[in-house]
Amino acid sequence: MDKENLKVLQTRLIKGEITEDEYNRILSAINKSESNTSRSHQRKEFTSDVEMASSTPISDSEQIPHRSPSNTWPNLDGQSRAESIASTSFPKAAGFYTYSLLTLSILTYALFFIAGAYQGSSGYSISDEETAVLVLLFGAGSIFLILEVILFFIVLHRAWVAVQKYHPRTTPGLAVGLCFVPLFNFYWRFVAIYGLVQDFNRAAESEDREDLCIPQAIGLLPPILACLYVVPCINYLAIFGMIAVVPAFIWYITDRIQRLQSGT
Repeated sequence: MDKENLKVLQTRLIKGEITEDEYNRILSAINKSESNTSRSHQRKEFTSDVEMASSTPISDSEQIPHRSPSNTWPNLDGQSRAESIASTSFPKAAGFYTYSLLTLSILTYALFFIAGAYQGSSGYSISDEETAVLVLLFGAGSIFLILEVILFFIVLHRAWVAVQKYHPRTTPGLAVGLCFVPLFNFYWRFVAIYGLVQDFNRAAESEDREDLCIPQAIGLLPPILACLYVVPCINYLAIFGMIAVVPAFIWYITDRIQRLQSGT
């Protein structure tokens, strides 16, 4: 509505020729009519633009190039093909598994160390209150230890699954399961951990990705330190070594498998 018509309408309202309700209804009707007219005009302009675009031929330089499936081709979820492949083995980033295992390791050994020191300071006579504290410390440490072991073997199992198409030396189930066989597991840890590094390196070389090969020491140190657990005096050094070595092994194996699968 233009200003002149609005002024006329307001004058009629002041003179009493129309009521306030009639004034509001007239304004509402005029505004609604103008809104519909504006939308109709916009729709006509859009239709005209579409018709013009469809009738204009596309030059060769403007043609969308044909793309064969590649590591960057998006899927329906908006992810790249590389992200989709990488998520099949390890859905989280390598740092997630590494820092989670490192945190659990530190909490486990810290609680056991505190419990041992507390028990040593108490001597042979331990009160009921001190016993409750020791049970709490050892219990919490045991829970963190169980979580640490579960996370480690989940990663180990998934890593063996990821290299199965390259014909490795064992299956994921055997790689994890035989680690729990008493005495035999001293030998089998070398197969499950060091063997995994060797088989992955062969897989990387077969894909011409020698840059992803994992250092041999990363696979050798964890089973060696695990065997030193049973050696008196040295076992304390082995514990501190495992806190550093095992998370390093987890980071290498998860990161390199993700990069091999995604082609990055």
